Amino acid sequence: MLGKNKILNYFEIGKCFAEYCFELCDFTEERAFQKFWNLYSEFDIFRSVVPKKYGGLEMSHSEIIDLMQGLGYGNGQVGVLFSVNVQLWAFIVPLLKFGNEELLQTYLPGLMSGKLIGSHAITEADAGSDVFQLKSVYEKVLNGYVLSGSKVFVTNIPVANLHMIYARRKESSGISGVSCFIVDEKKSDIQAISRGKKFGMPLSPIGDLYFENCFCSEEMRLGRESQGMMIFQYTMIHERVFLMAFQVGIMERQFDTCLHYAKIRKQGSEAIGEKQSVSNRIADMRVRLETSKLYLKHVVANMEKKRNLSLCSSIAKLVISENLYKNSIDALQNYGAMGYLNEYYATQQLLDSLGALVYSGTSDIQRNIIATMSLNKEEIDTCF
Repeated sequence: MLGKNKILNYFEIGKCFAEYCFELCDFTEERAFQKFWNLYSEFDIFRSVVPKKYGGLEMSHSEIIDLMQGLGYGNGQVGVLFSVNVQLWAFIVPLLKFGNEELLQTYLPGLMSGKLIGSHAITEADAGSDVFQLKSVYEKVLNGYVLSGSKVFVTNIPVANLHMIYARRKESSGISGVSCFIVDEKKSDIQAISRGKKFGMPLSPIGDLYFENCFCSEEMRLGRESQGMMIFQYTMIHERVFLMAFQVGIMERQFDTCLHYAKIRKQGSEAIGEKQSVSNRIADMRVRLETSKLYLKHVVANMEKKRNLSLCSSIAKLVISENLYKNSIDALQNYGAMGYLNEYYATQQLLDSLGALVYSGTSDIQRNIIATMSLNKEEIDTCF
């Protein structure tokens, strides 16, 4: 268990644990997701972000960054780690910040144990990255709210049993009337449908949510009415940073494995790493890796100051996701046919890296955010 380990090298803890998981589970078997999820739950990963007063471990940002990089290194693939991080940053963290005491007492123990799985549902068929176009609505009724609408591409569907849903007040427009609600499948009429297999990230389920006249009691509202966009901003700041942390770990393992291959694989009497085209790719991979690691440290430092976090998190998401994608292409090229056969997980890493360009806001959206905030010179994040 994470909480009982007194070693201070969190990178090594994460690396050894992820490698241990792969010794116990075959990621291609039918129930692989549940087996991996149970192992991560027993590892106490979901307690890492929770304050000690609620039974959590209350790890610092830098400790969690190191742990996530280690998990990514030992795992080598996005897979279940993406779902684990969604539970942490897109559900538990905003619940801790904006949830009332009743919500925390009711759901936090199950979320920390992994028995409850959360989803974060904002994307809609006609409103992907444009939250101004949300069609899902709510109406105030006696003792609560009634929600109607649908969400698509929701991570952890259909295994999730708790959903964080954003909807706008009926007859309102824009983002001013958007509120956030926790919907418990056991207490509400909501339908979750799997999207089936994806191009990459096979151990991270995804699906859609449908809800019509779904009652949600007043206690299940997260934060205040019309505070939805602040909650979303707070969530994205954390998700875009810490999701990328384990992917930097994947990138580091990718580089180390590729470097080793370039040294041992010979063409004639010469290692392929001596070839300029291969060595140039190795150099580019190293630069992208080190740049990503340095920027993560920069964001953690800014978190202590609570300044420029929306800007920094978008830069982190853009830089690291695109670096992972480019490194995955270079690794595949350096392996040649061996990479295409997937002996070094090169094809799987490339397929997974394509998802990084889309989820948590596309690269185009990150560029829009970065440009807008730079032009407006915004420095303080009001959501904190």
